Amino acid sequence: MRAVASSAHSQYWLYLKELGEKNEIIQDEKRKAESADELISLEGKKTLLEREVLKNKANELPEKSDVTKDL
Repeated sequence: MRAVASSAHSQYWLYLKELGEKNEIIQDEKRKAESADELISLEGKKTLLEREVLKNKANELPEKSDVTKDL
């Protein structure tokens, strides 16, 4: 009877260990996905900032008529 209980106890602990390992894998994948989402978000913000910089530079350029006056 003790052997059966010991075997069941061992199987239970193996099950918990395996479950914990699977949970770690799931959590790791979840972190990777969150990191990817953050990266995508940062890339989007970077693109918006680049557009804003280009827009500001374009606004600083002299008007076409101003350039031709000097010629």
